[in-house]
Amino acid sequence: MKKFSVKIPSLLCLLPLVMLVVYYDVVSMNSMTELINHNNSNENKYLKEELKREVTQQSVQPSESFPSLRALVVGLEHSGTTMAGRLIMNAPCVIGAGETGYLLAETPAEIHSVQPWFEWNNAKTRDDDMWYKLQPNDIDDMKNAKDFVEMYNILRERSHLFNDLNDEEYCEKPYQIVDKTPRYVYPTHFEMILKKTPNVPVIVLQKPFEALQKSWAKRESVLTKELYDQVFDNVDNMKKKYPNRIFMLQYDELMNEPDNAMKSVFEFLGLKWDHQYLKMAGLKKKFSDYDRTISQLANMEFEKGAHSYGDMAPV
Repeated sequence: MKKFSVKIPSLLCLLPLVMLVVYYDVVSMNSMTELINHNNSNENKYLKEELKREVTQQSVQPSESFPSLRALVVGLEHSGTTMAGRLIMNAPCVIGAGETGYLLAETPAEIHSVQPWFEWNNAKTRDDDMWYKLQPNDIDDMKNAKDFVEMYNILRERSHLFNDLNDEEYCEKPYQIVDKTPRYVYPTHFEMILKKTPNVPVIVLQKPFEALQKSWAKRESVLTKELYDQVFDNVDNMKKKYPNRIFMLQYDELMNEPDNAMKSVFEFLGLKWDHQYLKMAGLKKKFSDYDRTISQLANMEFEKGAHSYGDMAPV
């Protein structure tokens, strides 16, 4: 039987070729891995951009003339404006103080005269994380603004509410403002407010007269039928004069069917409603670094037909 033999030098000659093949295999695998990672990165970036685009379409302020202001929440005191305002502020990319009130002034230079709102949002007089906590230099710059559009932009740039909270990753800072101020609805102010905030959507809370009269009486205030009728007759007139700007939110509907009521409000504002907002899930995320505020939010959780947050309990 004939024996075959392979000379070692022949094998050595093949070694560079083998190494070259292995090298190209490794390079190919690395290139493929990089390609996959690149594609995944692009896909993640694409998905993130799509999500941001979707949320932007839902929540971008429709008023080009007042881009910092997302919505106004108004209504006679103790009608549920705080409840409605907080539920709206659960949405991504928007926030506001307990009350704002600045638009009651004729000009930015006069905001110091708007009391008690001016003091409520002054860091010297109110150390509460759910208010603006403005410093003296912030207030000076706001008062020097040429108009309310510029003043609200300064407010957004300076207050911690619009810059330091933990909102969704796609939300650009500073966030947009939800100005909740019940007093805006009074006939002496309402049309002036509408003119100052062109195209900004307005949510008006209405509580039945008898129930609201009892709420006022509990706080040693008197609500007359005359004032009540003047307010809502004027709101009806403003709805005709400024179509598609004013949404009427009935207190009883909010209390008895909160999901349906708030879904309609959110659709009007171009926002997406989430049932978890009734448990203040959005605000709890935003204030997750503020232990004191988290405990306050626990007392604001909404239950159908009832509410534990002080003034908003049904009477």
